[in-house]
Amino acid sequence: MKNNILPLAILIALSGVTSIQAQDIEVGKTTFAVHGYIKVDAMFTEYNDGIPPINAIDDFYIPALIPTRAAGSINTSEGVKFNSHAKQSRFNLGSSTVLSNGEKITGFIEMDFAPGVDSSNGEATTNRSGVDLRHAFISYGKWKFGQTWTNALNGSAIAETLDFFALSEGMVDTRQMQVRYTNGSLSISLENSETTVGRVQTNDSSIPDLIVRYNFKGDWGNVSIAGIARQLKYKNIGLNIDSTESAGGISISGRINAAGKDDIRFTMTSGKGLGRYLGLALNADAYIDASNNLATIDQTAGNIGYRHFWNETMRSTIGYAIYNADADTGAPTYNKKSQSIHANLLFSPMPKLTLGGEYIYGKLEKSNGNTGDLNRLQFSAKYSF
Repeated sequence: MKNNILPLAILIALSGVTSIQAQDIEVGKTTFAVHGYIKVDAMFTEYNDGIPPINAIDDFYIPALIPTRAAGSINTSEGVKFNSHAKQSRFNLGSSTVLSNGEKITGFIEMDFAPGVDSSNGEATTNRSGVDLRHAFISYGKWKFGQTWTNALNGSAIAETLDFFALSEGMVDTRQMQVRYTNGSLSISLENSETTVGRVQTNDSSIPDLIVRYNFKGDWGNVSIAGIARQLKYKNIGLNIDSTESAGGISISGRINAAGKDDIRFTMTSGKGLGRYLGLALNADAYIDASNNLATIDQTAGNIGYRHFWNETMRSTIGYAIYNADADTGAPTYNKKSQSIHANLLFSPMPKLTLGGEYIYGKLEKSNGNTGDLNRLQFSAKYSF
C-alpha cells in the first residue's frame, strides 16, 4: 500500500491540470512556472590584514567586512583560506491567473539557501543551510505589491560576475517591501523605511522611502535615473534621543551596447544618508552627534564593467568599483573608502550551464586610518532551469 501512495498523490495533484509544457503547468485559469539555478562556488581568499569579524565574507565579497589594521600593528591574518558552498542556489515559483475581466494577476516567490548566514549545524557534519525569502510580490496592471529589489536598481546595469554582489561598492541593491506604480518609462514606489544608526536598526521611521525612476531605452542600450527621498528617525528615551533627519540621493545606471555582443554596464550614485541602499551597507544611515541629533554621512559611489565575448561560448567581464564617504570630525569611526577589481573568464558549453573563474581584489580604508585588503580566486559552476 505504501508504494502506491506517491503515484496516487501525484494523480490527485494533477487532476485539475489541463496541460503541461516545459516548466509551465496550467491548472484551470492559472499557469505556474518553476525556475531557478544550482550554483556551486569554491574560493581561495587571502585576508592580508587580519581575520574577518563575520564569516559572511567567506561566501561572497562584502567590502565592509574586509579586516583592517593600523599601520605597524601586528598582523593576525591566517593566510589563504578555502571555502566552498552551494548556498547561492535558488528556486522560484511564478503564477499567472486570468481574471473574469480578461486581465491577469501574477505572483512571484523566490527562495535561496542563506549565503552569508551560518548553517544550522555547520561544516562539521552535513552543511545544512536555512531557506531565506528573496522575493514575494503580486503584480496587477501597472501595480506591484510585495518584497523585491528597490525601484532604484536597474537590473540590466549589473555586471556579470561570479561573485553574487557584482562590483558591490557601487551597487544600489536593497531588497525590501514596497508598493510600486509603473507607467511606461516612469516608475514610482513607496518602500519600507528603516533607519540604521551604527549597529542599531531603529524601526522608528514614520513615513516610507520614496523612489522615482525614469528609464531611457533605444537601440544603443538603456539608462535609468532614480531619485531617493528618505526620512531618518531615531527615538530612544533612555538615551535622551529623539531626532529626525532628511536624506536622499540620485543614481544613474545603465547598459550601453558596444562592438558585437559586448556591452558596458555602470552605476553612479551620490547622496547623504543612503546607508543600507549603497555598497551592501558600507556605512549606517546616520550617527548620533554631540547634541544627540542624527547626522548623515555623505556618500558617492560607482562601478563600471566591460563584458567581452571571445566567441559563442566564452566571455569575460572586467570591472572596477569605488566608494567614498565623508562625515564631520565628530563622527565615530566609519568606512571612508573602498574599491575592488573583478576579472573573470566564463565558459558556457551549453545554454543552461556556465563554468568559470574570477579574480577579485578588494581594499577598505576606515576614517581612523586603518586599512586592509584581500585577494580572492573564485571558481563556479551554474546550471539554470
